[in-house]
Amino acid sequence: MALNHRKYRDLSLEAISTTETLVIACDISASIGLKPHDYLQVDPYITARYAMRVPMLELLAVNAQPFLVMSLCSNEWENTGKQFDHGIKDELKQAGFSHLPVSGSTEENMETSMSSIGITLIGRGHYSQLLMNKVQVGDICYQCGYPYVGAEMLEHQEELPTYEDIAYLHSLQSVVNEMVPIGSKGSLNEAQQVAEVNGCQFIVKESDKCQTVGKLSAGPATSLLVVGQEDLLPHLQQRFDFVMEVGHMQ
Repeated sequence: MALNHRKYRDLSLEAISTTETLVIACDISASIGLKPHDYLQVDPYITARYAMRVPMLELLAVNAQPFLVMSLCSNEWENTGKQFDHGIKDELKQAGFSHLPVSGSTEENMETSMSSIGITLIGRGHYSQLLMNKVQVGDICYQCGYPYVGAEMLEHQEELPTYEDIAYLHSLQSVVNEMVPIGSKGSLNEAQQVAEVNGCQFIVKESDKCQTVGKLSAGPATSLLVVGQEDLLPHLQQRFDFVMEVGHMQ
């Protein structure tokens, strides 16, 4: 039975009928741009592309269909906001959703010295088709793609998981039970959240590499957590250069 409102990890779900729900994801990027006090000096166009990428991957990972983008820019339209807008629309095109409307606002009253943009992406999905609450006891958790953040991420852009990777994982319905874009708290944290919402216990793999890499920030979804059956591993190794088992569900 559909719930009127609930959280599923970082996603918000709002029922719109007995069979369909809104799925809402968001992300924020701050101090990354070309303003005087930005910690990382990067073209705002690039900043916006990665800010858009995170919620897009979140929705596509659970098989929800995006239909509206909301962009909140804490800077002026000329020139920061305009470059943000350009980056958002190019990322939408990359994901195959160039038709989506983009609504938002900019700061025109105050002069700002640090860049900031927040993205909210709203989608919808049928309960029966969403990749949620399918994790089972015995499932193995894998980190796919090495976690990068900040300047490191810019140096390894060609290695990051793609929208095509998400589509590939959805094609493995018989062995993939959940996939999650990994955020700033690392894959072990994401696996723990997946366990909690699925009524399981996450058991971390006893490995120094896992304990180290699994706690690294993956920045703007630079790696994925993929949870599934034991015979999933060969499929992942064919697709990703970096695959690491981080634990299992009990």
